[in-house]
Amino acid sequence: MFNLAKASFFALLLAVSSIAQTDAMRGSRGRMREFKITVTNLSYQQTMSPFFVMVHNRNAVPLYELGKPEKGNGLKLLAEDGMASDLVDHYTMMEKDGVFSAEGVGGPTPGGGSSSFNIKTSGSFEYLSIASMAIFTNGM
Repeated sequence: MFNLAKASFFALLLAVSSIAQTDAMRGSRGRMREFKITVTNLSYQQTMSPFFVMVHNRNAVPLYELGKPEKGNGLKLLAEDGMASDLVDHYTMMEKDGVFSAEGVGGPTPGGGSSSFNIKTSGSFEYLSIASMAIFTNGM
């Protein structure tokens, strides 16, 4: 049986709702903005899988909800195999439902390493969700 609480831990949801709305963003509703995001893996000898990255607004369906059954959105595949493809497919189809973009980025990021990538956002899409798998774990 798939344990969502363990999956959420082992998927290591790194940041939810973390695009801070700056004064410049507040004044640029509707204008395309680009940000460089750097994720630093602070773990000791624990490699993280490539990242699932989603830019969205408050209307998007969350990756998971504590205490609720797995949504079938691909988080299980990320948690168990480190593959973001099902999450990307699921959330890309939801672009009319609060999702601006969903993609898999980077490669494995070793402990102490960093991965950087660019994201674009516009209008009310002010949230960033990032998920990854801690590779050297047994989440079963």
